Amino acid sequence: MVGLGETVTLDVRKALFEPGRPVHDVYFPYNGVISLVTPLRDGHVIEVATVGNEDIPPG
Repeated sequence: MVGLGETVTLDVRKALFEPGRPVHDVYFPYNGVISLVTPLRDGHVIEVATVGNEDIPPG
């Protein structure tokens, strides 16, 4: 699957997905991590998970 994609550079704090919207792209980070966050009722946002390259084979 690694050979089917393209390398992109993402900006810090770029939203890759918004709830209720269609998903058009899938990201496999090989350098850095992607944070999954959720908003709280009081307006704060907390990180609930991180996704890195630990299970992605070298390409």
